[in-house]
Amino acid sequence: MYFVHTIDRVMAEAYVHQKLAAHRTSGEFFEVAVGRAVEAMDEAAARYPIPRGLVSPKRRGGWGTDMLPQVFEHAIVSCPHCGKRNRIHSLAVSFRPKCGGCGKTLTAGS
Repeated sequence: MYFVHTIDRVMAEAYVHQKLAAHRTSGEFFEVAVGRAVEAMDEAAARYPIPRGLVSPKRRGGWGTDMLPQVFEHAIVSCPHCGKRNRIHSLAVSFRPKCGGCGKTLTAGS
């Protein structure tokens, strides 16, 4: 449903597990809102990005500071009901995001 690119998958997974520890049900399973899980994964991706130079170092001239972009993007949507600005993530499955303020479903045209 969602994934991120990281330079260190082990550290990124440990980071996400630590961030979601309060929601762990057992082992590697969590009962958490998709949005919160996505936020934790985005934070891990920001902590452990992949320098674009690793992908093609000869063409890019070494390691460089340019980072490989993530596949999924997000948009900021204002709720028509309460006005709260919500960060809405693209996922690989369809979903109906809810406002973080009033809890009402946000529509595509919000």
